[in-house]
This record gives sequence, C-alpha cells and structure tokens, in this order.
Amino acid sequence: MDKNKISKLGLWCYTLGGAIGAGMFVTLPAAIEVTGLSIVLAIVATSIICFFAYWYCAAISSFASVKGGDYGHIAFVSSPLISGVFGITVIFYVVSNCTYATGALDYAGYALPFLKDNMMLWGVMLMTAFILIDAMGAKLGSKVSTAMTVTLTLGIILFIVMGLPHCDFGTMFAGAGESGEPFFKNGFSGFSQAIGYCIWVVGGIGTCAITFSRNVKNPTKAVPQAIVAITVILGIIACLLCVVCVGAVPMDIAAQGLGAVAMETMPKMMFFAFAIGAGAFALLTSLQTFIAGYREGLLEYAEQGFLPKIFTKKTKGGYPYVVGIFIWLLSVVPFVMGITLDTIVAYTGAPVYFCYMYVNWKCMKLPEQYPDLWKKSMFHMPVALWKGLCIFATACAAYLVYCYCAGFTLRGYIEMAATIGAMFLYAWYRMKKGHVDVKAMEAEKAEIIAEAISYEG
Repeated sequence: MDKNKISKLGLWCYTLGGAIGAGMFVTLPAAIEVTGLSIVLAIVATSIICFFAYWYCAAISSFASVKGGDYGHIAFVSSPLISGVFGITVIFYVVSNCTYATGALDYAGYALPFLKDNMMLWGVMLMTAFILIDAMGAKLGSKVSTAMTVTLTLGIILFIVMGLPHCDFGTMFAGAGESGEPFFKNGFSGFSQAIGYCIWVVGGIGTCAITFSRNVKNPTKAVPQAIVAITVILGIIACLLCVVCVGAVPMDIAAQGLGAVAMETMPKMMFFAFAIGAGAFALLTSLQTFIAGYREGLLEYAEQGFLPKIFTKKTKGGYPYVVGIFIWLLSVVPFVMGITLDTIVAYTGAPVYFCYMYVNWKCMKLPEQYPDLWKKSMFHMPVALWKGLCIFATACAAYLVYCYCAGFTLRGYIEMAATIGAMFLYAWYRMKKGHVDVKAMEAEKAEIIAEAISYEG
C-alpha cells in the first residue's frame, strides 16, 4: 500500500476536486431559481450546516483510519441494520455517475461540438477511462486529480475575475432586482429547498476526504485538517460564484447555470477555456473521487455480507474487479434509461441524512469508548463540548432531511417512505438469512482500534 500513498496536497486536491462538481455546475441553477438573491446567504448557511451534518467524517477520522470510505465510517459506529440500510444508498448514488459524465460532455461540447453528436458513446468511453484510472491505484489517480483540480481552480478564478466587474452590487444589497423580486423569492420553504440543492455545491467534503484515509500519511491528522480547510476554501469560492451569478446578469440567465453566465461575461475564447478547464474538469474530478469512494464502500458492504460474495472478488493486485464492473454498469445504464440527478436526490437524499442523524448522535460516545485514541484526537476538547457539537450535528442533519422534503408532494412523501421501508427490508432480510456476520463486523472494529493505537501513518 505504501506505493499508493498520496501527499497532503494530493488529498486536498482530491477533496476539493471531488467536492466541486455536479452541485456547482448542475444544481446551483436550481437553487438560484427557488431562492433568488438570497442564494449567497443560502451558500453560507449550507457550508456551516453541511460541515456539522457530516461531522461524523471528521470526528471518526480523528480517532482512527477506517477503510470502506463513507460506508465504512457509518458502519464503524452504527448498528448492523443501519449500516445495511446506508449501504443501499451507495448503490443509488453510483447511478449519479452518468450525470457527472453527461455534464462534463455538455460543457466540453461548447468548444468541441462533435461531442454532442453522440453523447452515449462518449459517455461510455469516459466512464470506462475513469474506471481504469481507479483500477490503476490511488497514486496515479492523485496525479490526474491534481492536474484537473489546478486547471478547474484557475478556470473558476477566471470566471470570478471576469464576472465581478459586471456586478450590480447596489441591486444585490437592496434586496430586489429590476422586476421587484424579493430577497427571499419563495420564503423560508424556498430558502430551505435551495439549501437542499446547495448540499450538492458545498456538501460531501468529508466523504471525499475519508475515501483516502488509508492512502495518506498520518491520516488521523491529515484527513480532519483537509475537511476543515476545504470547507472554508470551497465556501468562499461558492459565495463568489453566486455573487457573480446574481449580480452580473439577469436572474433568468443566472438560473441557467455558470455556463450561461460565463457566455455573458467572457470573450468567446476565454469562455471555451472556462467550459473545458472549469466546467468539464469540475465534473470529472467529482466523478473520479466518487468512483473511488463507491468502490471502497461497496467492497466493504460486500465483505460484510450485505451483497453476494462474488462482489468480494479481487485481482492479484487487490482491485475488486466485480465491484468495478458493477459500478461501470450502473454508471452506463442510465444513459439509455434517462435517469436524472433530480430522481436520485428525491429517492435517496432524506434516507441518507436520517442515517447521518443517527451516526452523529452515536459519535457522542467515542471519547468514552476509545479513551486512548481520544487523548490523541485532533479535536480533543472538554467532553461536554464534544457532546454538544454532536447534538448540534444531529440537528443539522435533521434540518437537511427537512430541506430535501421541503418541495415534496404527498406522492413524494409516500415514495420516500416506501424507499426507506424497502431499504430496511433488504438489510433485515440479508441479516435474517445469516449472510451478515455481526460478530465479524465487531471483530473488525476491534482490529481497526488496535491498529489505530499503534498506527504512525
């Protein structure tokens, strides 16, 4: 595994590149549409709420280096049944890979129109290429991610620098546009809906970072530091982007996305550079990071018995090729089925944050369960303060459940309840039939703790 160690800079680039993606270039327009001029405030609120809703990522990673990405960290503190339920959401989210690939091709298509002539073919080729990069190891992936992240960061800086001079700050701070649109376009409900969309803009930083917990030196320091630092960096970037979107162009253009705004504020050649260097690469860095995270999570899910044993098959080099093929298939099939990101959000968003509520609450007991590791934790503090933060984190996750449901119709609530019920039924069935070895899961936790006590990174 030493040959696959990545640097702290590599971890930061993976995390930032993974976090800048579909949200910024796909769901941000929807957030602007529902909340209007208050989008900047929505981004600030979402950055704070998401940091704590994903608190378990920083909290657990400060105690031990846990394999299995997001799923592994959830399973570390959860009951087996909750772990089994959460693992299914990973399968749902794999489907979103098609959205990242399609979005990247859309942006690249501004400069390279031939890509739009056969999106299915190019999408399949793109997915295949990134699955192969993942199979070649974290070190190669880190180099690819770093190159794309540096390029997309320069592209975003270009967008901000070119857009700010066009901003009408008087209109923004007055709280109403020329049409008399109020600051909070659709009130508290619309603002909450916008936060639900903005989760895809500034959320998920923790889950990106913990994917590489086993591939970075001194992970119990490096991973939490990356989560805190990238939360701040991404929050600032997203706020500046939103200022340009709602301040530089009419609201109907802002609601069409960064590409539409860039077309209004940049010369043609600069726009083409932005479309590929920022738009396409932002989505591809997310695609790359999430493929690695899904692979880690699904392998752990299979090894615990929630998936058939065939999913645990590996190459001689240790790559779980069956999981890799499964991810590829789930990523490619939606191209012909027309599954959208909105569908995925509607069916899995709320269940995911129900799990996060549970896990953040369980994190309160970590200092008592692992006192030796608590002494070395980056977040060592008075236990009462730690518990207060975990309670606040639970409340933040609960609010995000509301944000996801804010725009639901009765049918939406019924479908969400049915989805959650089916998840519990599947996890219960696998456990009932004896496929899941609960004692083995507990033994694995004990091994991780023993390793963490002596681990030097």
